[in-house]
Parts: sequence; structure tokens; C-alpha cells
Amino acid sequence: MENELSKQEGKGLEAIKAKKNIKMFVIGLVGLLALVIVIVLGLGLYRIYNKQTTDVLTVSLAKVLRLPIGKVNGTVIYYTDYVSDLKAIQTLNNWQIAQSGDTSTNMNEEEMSDAVLERMAGSVVVNQLAKEFSITVSEDEITKEKETAVANFESEEQFANEVVARYGWTLDEYREKAIIPKIMQDKVMTAIETDPTKLSGAITEKRQKMDDILKQVQAGGDFAELAKQYGEDNTAAEGGDLGWFSKDEMVPQFEDAAFSLKDGEVYPEVVESTYGFHIIKVEGRRTTEKVEEINARHIFMRYPDATIYLQQIFKQAQINLYGNIHNPFATDTEENIQEETTPTTTE
Repeated sequence: MENELSKQEGKGLEAIKAKKNIKMFVIGLVGLLALVIVIVLGLGLYRIYNKQTTDVLTVSLAKVLRLPIGKVNGTVIYYTDYVSDLKAIQTLNNWQIAQSGDTSTNMNEEEMSDAVLERMAGSVVVNQLAKEFSITVSEDEITKEKETAVANFESEEQFANEVVARYGWTLDEYREKAIIPKIMQDKVMTAIETDPTKLSGAITEKRQKMDDILKQVQAGGDFAELAKQYGEDNTAAEGGDLGWFSKDEMVPQFEDAAFSLKDGEVYPEVVESTYGFHIIKVEGRRTTEKVEEINARHIFMRYPDATIYLQQIFKQAQINLYGNIHNPFATDTEENIQEETTPTTTE
């Protein structure tokens, strides 16, 4: 009887020991798997945020974890979308070289990355403005835009082949990445140009800027150098030099102000013409064949339009990039500034 009890107790102890061993094995296995996951995750984050690696495994990890490469005004730019557009621009770059045989147009990796980031950030800004204007894109608009593109080819199949050759995209991808963004931007620009409150603020800013420049001129600033710095027409590089001209060669507002000046004088106010704002200085006067001519310079800023407004909005955007990636949005004094922390996931 005692032997039987001893045997049962022994079996019970062995069972308990076996259970403990299994538990320890499971704990060890889970720990090992957790370690592997941590290592894989850490390696993946390193390859993404330090190397911008684009292999399938790394991109798959970024897709699962919804990892960002940056944010624009709080809107996430996903790493997978960045890689997708980067491959498209690489394909386009190679296609253009193959077509022309001109390797001087070849873009390096940094230039392609910059172009992708600028395109994606610009798209976010346009989409945010579209929400402000309650702009949407209809299927009819998409169809018409596609038909316009296809019309340049013998068939839709030839067009599809061209899209694949140029970008590596399917027609569905072309629809999402090219057609819809183009329609959206066109509609946003139209909305800006027809909304007086949008451009009026930009016009006021330009006028105030020109008033400040005029004060610099009146305080003894070098007119030609200020024209080179601030001028927005093709005379800026020459210090605003307009050469010699007679009456009826310039718009009336400009002409009236310019011909009222003596040699060396600067018009005391910013002149507003049909093209924009001018600060005018007369360098000389002469009469040839009874025709009075003057030699003048101007500092010119054109009226804001939708394109300029979009550029201003883009410059004001809060753009943050993550990891060791060249920042095309950094100022000269903030070159290549990155986020101090690297995100792991996004909502």
C-alpha cells in the first residue's frame, strides 16, 4: 500500500515538474519571440528612418505599422506612399534618359527624394485648401480628364502602356496619383482667383513690403541692389534697368510717374499699375529728334495670383520630416533640421 502511494506521489511530482518545464519553455519561447520582434522592429525602424530602405520587407513593416516619413500641418505622409512615389520618379527619370539619350538630366537620389517630398507636401496643402472651399472631384470630371489624356494616343491600351513605361503605374494608380490631384489643384486655383478675400490679403502684404522697400531707398539704400534683391520681373538681374524709352511705351500709371521726375529722382510713392507695384527712379533724360526720352529703373512686384498665393501658403505650412532624410523645406539657417524624436506608429 505504501509503495503504491509512493508511486502515485512520484508520478504527481513528475507531472508537476513536467508542467513547470512546459511553462518555463512557453515563457522562454514567448520571450524569445518578443526579443525577435523587438530586434526586427528596431532593425526596420533603423532601415526606414536612417537609411530610407525600400526593400519589400522594410516597406511591408512600414505598411503594417503605418509609419510616417513626415507631417504637413498635422496630416501624415506615410513612408509607403513616399516609397511608391520615389519608385515612380525613378522610373520616369530612367524613361526620359532612354528617350532622349541625354544623361545630363539624370537626377541623383537626393534630388528625386526632394521632388517626391515637395510633391507630396504640395498635394496635402492643396487638399487642405480643397476642404476649406468644400471642393470635391466627381467621376464625370475624372472621366473627362482621362479622355483628354487618352485622346493623344491611338487607343486606351497604348495610353496604359505609356503610363506603365513612364511611371510604372496601372491606370487606377494614374487615376489616384495624377488625374485627381490635377483636377483638385485646378479647382482650388479657380476658387482662389474668384474669392476676393484670398488675394486681397496677399495684395496688401505686397503693398506693405513695397512701402518698406521705398523707405530703404529713401534712406539711401542702393536702388539697383534692392531691385536685384526684391524685383520680380526680368529686369531684376540688371538692377531694374529699363533702358531708354519715350512716352506711350509704358502703361499710363507708370509713365505719368516716371516722366514727372528729374534726373536722379525717385518717385515719392509706390506706383500701382495694371501689372503690380513699382518703385521708380529716373537715371537720365534726353531729347532725340524732338522726342523726349528717359532712362529709368524700377523695383517691381507683380500682383499676386493663385499660383503665388499657393506658394505663400506652402511656405507657411508646418512641415516636419522624420529620420535621416534630406529636408528640401529647410531654410538656409535651418538646413536639414529634423524632428528630435522618431515616431513608431500613427493613428
